[in-house]
Amino acid sequence: MQPKRIITPYEPIFPGVSNFGDQKISQNYEEMQRLRTKALRAPLVHGLRFTLSLKIPAQNPTSGSRPIPSLPTTGPVTLELIQALQSGVDNNSQVWKARVVEVPETVLVLKIVQHSMCYNPCLSDFSWTDFRYPPDLAPDEAWAYTTLAAFQGLYIPYFFGCPTITTPSKESADVLVLEYIPGPTLTSFFEGKAMDDDTCNSLAAGLETVAAVVKAGLLVPELAGDNFIVTGPPKKRVVVAIDLAGAPLVKTESLALMMQQCHLFSLFAETFGDSDESMELLYKWAKGNLSKDLRKTLVELDHVPRKSVL
Repeated sequence: MQPKRIITPYEPIFPGVSNFGDQKISQNYEEMQRLRTKALRAPLVHGLRFTLSLKIPAQNPTSGSRPIPSLPTTGPVTLELIQALQSGVDNNSQVWKARVVEVPETVLVLKIVQHSMCYNPCLSDFSWTDFRYPPDLAPDEAWAYTTLAAFQGLYIPYFFGCPTITTPSKESADVLVLEYIPGPTLTSFFEGKAMDDDTCNSLAAGLETVAAVVKAGLLVPELAGDNFIVTGPPKKRVVVAIDLAGAPLVKTESLALMMQQCHLFSLFAETFGDSDESMELLYKWAKGNLSKDLRKTLVELDHVPRKSVL
């Protein structure tokens, strides 16, 4: 019997990208370099405003979910760039905090995908394992947020659509408009802290987030601690995954279970290291703090002793 497919995968805008050929690769590089030169001369700056039509998501009814940010109920919204969170070249996006002009107390996040500022390799540096066609970046991530709509406002940010803007250099760019999540990253939250009740509860919240996303049919693409925000008060921590760029599809239920196990272990190791001493401490903690379902996923890993977790 064929394994069951969980969800429909994202279909690339340019499915023939794998057949670019040398000439197309060189042409794309030359054109992107030309546009990048203009973009660096006329960059995104503090105070720049864009007027966008947003899609307001439904309030997540799950207990503990965040309220939808206050926004105008009708008409377009003007957003003013107020702080760069990620800038420079060869990233998937330039990320900015933006103030809603009509509701000044509301701040959102704009992930601006300006194709010339993304990674566009020349022929000698070209690698299919590293290259992601820039026109696919924003719609691919938008697909991930839409696929995980039930988790918006809880495990992932609310998603307000993916409109198009014209940058100061007159280049078109895609914009993912997202809820701004205040709070420390998982990395900064754990830095210098002992494994007390709060850090344990926060790590458990991170595992719950990763497990929920994988069970829904996607992998969290980057398990680095800087891609997770810790929210909520002690004993009610929720960890939010803020980067779904290139989230791969888990095509079968059996693969989803296997990848869930690997993801959980990776988040353990990313947070506290993977020394034998550290792992033993974590397993003892997991036995008393993780739900039974999460503990079951861990014991399938060869190097996780059953007795230490269950």
